[in-house]
Amino acid sequence: NKNSYLLNMIKNEILLNIDQVTFRNYSRYLQGKKIAKIKSKSSIVISWFENQAIGKNFYKGIKTSNKKIKIIGAKLYVYAGVSELNTIIDENEVKFNIIPDKILFNGKIDFSNGKIDLPNENTLNFTTGPSLRYKKLFTQNIDIENRKSILILLTIYDHEIKKSLDILKKININNLNIMLKFHPSTNIRDYKKLIPNDIKIVNNDLYELFDVTKIVISSSTGAAVESVCMGIPVIFMEDDDNVNKINFFANKDKGIIWDETSPKNINKSLDKLLNVENAELLKYAKNYRDQYFTEPSKENIISSFEL
Repeated sequence: NKNSYLLNMIKNEILLNIDQVTFRNYSRYLQGKKIAKIKSKSSIVISWFENQAIGKNFYKGIKTSNKKIKIIGAKLYVYAGVSELNTIIDENEVKFNIIPDKILFNGKIDFSNGKIDLPNENTLNFTTGPSLRYKKLFTQNIDIENRKSILILLTIYDHEIKKSLDILKKININNLNIMLKFHPSTNIRDYKKLIPNDIKIVNNDLYELFDVTKIVISSSTGAAVESVCMGIPVIFMEDDDNVNKINFFANKDKGIIWDETSPKNINKSLDKLLNVENAELLKYAKNYRDQYFTEPSKENIISSFEL
């Protein structure tokens, strides 16, 4: 709705702040200019890439001083473009020298702009790169038989944390333990009163928890994709207002390896996903890992970063 209150508020804020200059972002432009002057013409700059203003300023600074320096943008994280608008890359920005010359993605799947496969019909240079943060997906064994717990992964968003905690009193666990993992940046004390005494708060490495986790309940977190790649079904909590609506799986395989539900229907989804055969879980684990991630082998690292 073009006349909605929310949209009008956004327009108003843009107009109010259009004359503002952020010094932190501009400082990156100056850093880019300085770095480019001390590098040779054939140098390569490797940059973590989230398509944000601070990065654009950095690239502009480099290209202003030396257009022959090649910039490789590493977009090597799990994301969903619908909720992270900054990740949508506009090929029209190439002419302004604020986009990397080469952009590395985790795998063959790209949800920015609603696309399923990596874009290939534009002026941007896309390719898959080594999934540096996800090496354990390729090294850790999947042992489905010893999994006895439900793992609830909480995000940084207050309303999503509260919604996830609300389901604790509604789950019929059937001999399963419940583990609660907060995001590292969250102050757990703010939510203590919402957590039943019999719920275990954990801070272990995610992949240690995967070893004992039979099902994951979450919302806006890329760890949900990692869970599926380890043969663990995922339940997403519905977002009533769709503000942070995401879909990591492009609506494929719903009800088989993942589901979306409200707190009142949580047990229905649990019953459905807890009964998926182990062979099916292993099949989907391999399929999703091969689509979403690229093994960070020495060969892939050297090739992707042109070392």
